[in-house]
Amino acid sequence: MAGEADPLGEMKSARALDPTTEELRRLIATLKKCFAPEEFFTVAECARLAEEAQVTTFGRPEYKHPDLHKEMVSHGKIDAIAFGFKLKRHRDRVLDGWSVRVASGKRKAKNPNSYYLEAPRAEQPGSGIPFMITAAMKERLRACGYSDDDIRNMSPQQAHEILARPPAEDREVM
Repeated sequence: MAGEADPLGEMKSARALDPTTEELRRLIATLKKCFAPEEFFTVAECARLAEEAQVTTFGRPEYKHPDLHKEMVSHGKIDAIAFGFKLKRHRDRVLDGWSVRVASGKRKAKNPNSYYLEAPRAEQPGSGIPFMITAAMKERLRACGYSDDDIRNMSPQQAHEILARPPAEDREVM
């Protein structure tokens, strides 16, 4: 088909203009600025962060997380309910390897209404030699069924390996 437009090129440009995909792209970019991959968060925590302000060198107030504030504002004020619906609408949708996940099952947080960002496998923490088990990792290990004694007796390498496994994989207590 010499001289005709590439039909797949048209499809790619149409997908790029999809408002739902763009909303997801903005949401993930915003959440990545506020939370690490696999870090649990709630809508209430997002609202708190969105409202945090600081004073500039010129004495003007500004939001510490302007992108999050913009994502959460509806009709001039923070709307946690609408933001919660936005998270639910986009949960489990993958964009460039990133997704917003509900913390449930073996990946359950203390708060049942928690979410977390799942990074592409290549970008997830764990490359290199781990030297410590963070508080967030301990929380995730407890959610997977490990006791405080189990966690205390495991090496950072073991903890990283356990948390790097896919969620569906069975995990045995040490």
